[in-house]
Amino acid sequence: MKALRGAALRHMLYLDIAWYDKHDALQLSSRLTGDTVKIKDGMGQKLGDLFRFTLQFLIGFIIGFSQGWDITLVMSAVMPALALSLMWLIKTMRAKSEWAQKVYAEAVQREDRYR
Repeated sequence: MKALRGAALRHMLYLDIAWYDKHDALQLSSRLTGDTVKIKDGMGQKLGDLFRFTLQFLIGFIIGFSQGWDITLVMSAVMPALALSLMWLIKTMRAKSEWAQKVYAEAVQREDRYR
């Protein structure tokens, strides 16, 4: 994460001054911190959880077909609806998280104005 933050800082040093007039530096630093934490979380335990849960699902499905193919076939017919609802849930949660991060950055910016 240190290297990623360093690369972002080097990139920001080469930006035009006009870019800094349009964007707030405090919002930029809080966004940089928040995004690197998200990347760290995604590369850490959550990636391992993804592999584990995928394997559990596939092995459970194979065992289900071997034990009772008829009920497993009915369950697999419902899976597209479950997948669509899960995609909607993830999309909604991601939008709410981005909104909360934006509001938090604005609050920090306003707080620093009053100091």
